[in-house]
Amino acid sequence: RDHPLVLKLMPVYSLFMIANVTFYVFVDNYLTTAFGYGIVGGSVAMVVIGFALAFSSTFLVKPVQERVSKTTIILASLIVMVICGFAFTVITNKILIYVPPFFFYFFFGVAYPTLLGLFSASVGDEDQGWVMGVTTAVFCLAGGIMSLISGGLTGIDIRMPYFIVILAGMAGVITLLMTWRSEKMKSLLR
Repeated sequence: RDHPLVLKLMPVYSLFMIANVTFYVFVDNYLTTAFGYGIVGGSVAMVVIGFALAFSSTFLVKPVQERVSKTTIILASLIVMVICGFAFTVITNKILIYVPPFFFYFFFGVAYPTLLGLFSASVGDEDQGWVMGVTTAVFCLAGGIMSLISGGLTGIDIRMPYFIVILAGMAGVITLLMTWRSEKMKSLLR
């Protein structure tokens, strides 16, 4: 299929998803290894993530999209991913460690629907199923690959997955700034 806008969106989306799934998949392992948390500590993290996502996705997507450009929404989320990935590796307080996952998924809850909306707007009606299938495939592929890679790297250092989050977020920012400048992209982002 010839969809140039999908090709412009895909690198940023892929990096966004690598940061997302890597952060999420290793939260429980990290909390248990670094802080001695078990099932309860991991469950608290899932509640924090769920609350952040539920609130921002339910109440903030439309008002934020009406006031802030789509590019800014996605850039802000990628930057927060970098900051939260870094914070997760340096925080030593057992309570404050829940702050980075909250903000990571609070911003993600607005940026993810924004990205999906861009993919939807980048193709015609006849290709909606295809483009949503492609985004789902990238999400699943990123989850599988990053679980394998990061799982192996945790043997070197338990923080390695979060270094990947930092790198993926930074690469996402750079890629967005370099590739989303064309007139067609600017039109899509309006």
